Amino acid sequence: MNFQIKNFSIKKFNNDVNHSGDLDDKFLKWSSYRKNVSDFVCNTLNSKLKSQNIIVFGAGVCNDIDLHFLAEKFDKIVLTDVDTKSISEGIKRQSVNIEEADKINIVNAEYSSLESNEFFKTLSGLVNSRAPIEIISSFIKKSIDEIKPNLTLDVFKNTFDVVLCCPTYTQIVYTQA
Repeated sequence: MNFQIKNFSIKKFNNDVNHSGDLDDKFLKWSSYRKNVSDFVCNTLNSKLKSQNIIVFGAGVCNDIDLHFLAEKFDKIVLTDVDTKSISEGIKRQSVNIEEADKINIVNAEYSSLESNEFFKTLSGLVNSRAPIEIISSFIKKSIDEIKPNLTLDVFKNTFDVVLCCPTYTQIVYTQA
């Protein structure tokens, strides 16, 4: 039997994770976590300076960020994720009003570059050809070493007052658990 990652993409994986379970129920259950994130952002901000903008990495379905809070604190909000459809659904779920929505920009970003480097296609090919484990392991290690930031985000380099990144825990580990 051949090993194949059929139609796998990081975007599809993230979309599947984002859409697992009852989405409205998840949103409700995340309310205290969302408040903790908002409190953290608020406590981190320099109260003497008005923060103009924020970029959020891995916004997903926006369960871990309170968009009303962000719109109150920032003039410009950039939400990034490989799964932009989920961001749009999260904005709708939070009933963002027109004025708040005008502050929000959505940017498609796959942070690892694994997708563009055909990591999963090559891995499937190595396994199917029954390559020695040393070659597969070497390929994986090399791929990890070659991970490069998504060039889509280069236009935003050094342009934000606040950068918020919380997907590692909230979108992968917490959701899977």
